[in-house]
Amino acid sequence: MKSQQTQNKDPVESRNQVRAKVERLLRRRKFFVTAIVAALLLVLLLLNVLNWLFLAQMKQLLDEELGKRLTSIALLAAQMVENEYLESFEPLAENQVALLLIQDQLRTLMYRHQLEGAFLIDRHYRTLVDGYAGLLTMDRRTYLFSDSLYIVKAWQGIPTPSPLHTVAGTHFKSAYAPIHNPKGEIIAVIVTEANADFFAVLSGFKKSAVVIVFASIGIFVVFSLFLYRALILLMKTQESLRQSERLGVMGQMAAVMAHEIRNPLGIIRSTADVLKSKYLPPEEKDELFDYIPSEVNRLNNLISDFLSFTQDRELNLENNDLNQITHLVVCKVKLSTSDKRIQIHEIYEEQLPTFPFDANAMEQVILNLLQNAVQAISDRGEIFVHTSYIKRRHSAFAQVEIRDTGTGIQGDPQQVFEPFYTTKSTGSGLGMAISKRLIEKHGGQIEIESQISIGTTVRFRLPIR
Repeated sequence: MKSQQTQNKDPVESRNQVRAKVERLLRRRKFFVTAIVAALLLVLLLLNVLNWLFLAQMKQLLDEELGKRLTSIALLAAQMVENEYLESFEPLAENQVALLLIQDQLRTLMYRHQLEGAFLIDRHYRTLVDGYAGLLTMDRRTYLFSDSLYIVKAWQGIPTPSPLHTVAGTHFKSAYAPIHNPKGEIIAVIVTEANADFFAVLSGFKKSAVVIVFASIGIFVVFSLFLYRALILLMKTQESLRQSERLGVMGQMAAVMAHEIRNPLGIIRSTADVLKSKYLPPEEKDELFDYIPSEVNRLNNLISDFLSFTQDRELNLENNDLNQITHLVVCKVKLSTSDKRIQIHEIYEEQLPTFPFDANAMEQVILNLLQNAVQAISDRGEIFVHTSYIKRRHSAFAQVEIRDTGTGIQGDPQQVFEPFYTTKSTGSGLGMAISKRLIEKHGGQIEIESQISIGTTVRFRLPIR
């Protein structure tokens, strides 16, 4: 007895071992794929961050160099003005000759060094002379107030550049240097300004680097999802190939075993009938004589289930009435359960059209589901059979739902679709696996829901083409 139980469990245990092995392999491959994707993503992020930091550092260096250049030009211009045009003690604003000469030098300075502006201001930010505009305009340049801290340093005798300014999309930079009279007093500040539009190019590169980072992340996310999907499909394909190989071997074995077993079973059954007719009077009954034919039928059913599972038969698709097929199977089940207190309720969708499907296959599926429902009811109960027409977008489906008020399924209900899994003391555990295969071969879907002490609901859908 123990050896028989061990043999019954071997297929399930071997299948679970194969599944566990496949899952471990899938986890390892997922880990490697995740590590590779993460490494590539980190490398890409690092490259983009380094690029962004390089551009930021480049901007800072160029800013410093431009500030040093402008400060040097401002100092040279201030020394030139002090040495050549401020020999008298006359106030600079009243010395028109000196202002004319200074304006000419400022204009030359702007041309030689490609400056945007060069001018002198007093303590009130008024222009004393401008190399571009003219003499003693006394205009107050309000934008200089933003550089008041740096201008104050210049009035304290410290030449200094301003930060980089951006006005209306234009980048420019200024430098301030003090101008002393012969007494050493600071009487004006010279301002040199230069265009810095090349910083706009650097800013564009920095923005592009940020955009590239986010775009790269998006591409990697899509690539990772695609890679994971491809990996899962690959594993499923490998598992399907292995299962097909196993089924092929099992099919060959099943054909041999069916031939070798069914012949002795036929002899046993016929012998039992001879013994019954010889030793049992017609008016008497003995369960011993009924036991042998019953077991022979059970073994024949097991062999038939095994052959159905291992052989991939072709479907005979013809226009059939699903309501009619379902009703015929229900009638057969009612006859076989007449001695039980089970009520079967039928609800059929009148608008369900005829459509191509294999009538024999559907009869087998519905019979398996109804037999499971009957066996799930121990004493009395009800079974509800309901067909319906479902339309989703541009597709239509015929649905059959079988619900019972039985004991329910212990554990995960989805396990009933696994080959050799059964919750009954008798049976091959292939009925639901065969049903699932036949439904999916039609392009349909089957699902199950179950609650302990409440019942089980199985429904399947077939596409109407």
